Amino acid sequence: PRRILTREERAALLRVAEYNDHGAWILTMLMMGLRPSETAMLQGFDVNHKRKELHIRGTKSYSADRYIPIPSDLWDYFSQFHGDEYIFTTTGGKSLTTKTIRRWWESYKHQIDIEMGATVYRNQIVESVIDDGLVLYSLRHTFGTDCVTAGIDALTLAKLMGHADIRTTNKYYVHQSPEMRDNAR
Repeated sequence: PRRILTREERAALLRVAEYNDHGAWILTMLMMGLRPSETAMLQGFDVNHKRKELHIRGTKSYSADRYIPIPSDLWDYFSQFHGDEYIFTTTGGKSLTTKTIRRWWESYKHQIDIEMGATVYRNQIVESVIDDGLVLYSLRHTFGTDCVTAGIDALTLAKLMGHADIRTTNKYYVHQSPEMRDNAR
């Protein structure tokens, strides 16, 4: 399901980011629109310290290889990386796998659910309050919608997201948000 975070989900996600070990990883996808697979490949030499940009070595298409600005909220985190060290790693220092990404997201989503008021017994969710449609790619969809809400033009957004065609961006990654409805009023 293609959807953006609700206001309540975003607030809970941001609260969890303050204490969760994977908060920077989640915020990177939310604030920079990265694909989960792209976060797994990030290394220190991808951080341009002078320009405060991140080189995304995209593999999906020619357009997926791009440079994107690092938000000031994340600069302190990214500024500490250099060379060939991976930015997001397992506790053993290895790069992320598809299995690790899935495990990290499920753990993070569990914390969001608790933050939002899920019924919990012995750290197990008895009654969830989050929608099943909340998936990791919801962060990328939210990024696209946030950018349009902020007035970023379609061509720039397509480049930031690594799309060759702005129609892909507009068709799949831009959704009507409550803020867009409020602005239209």
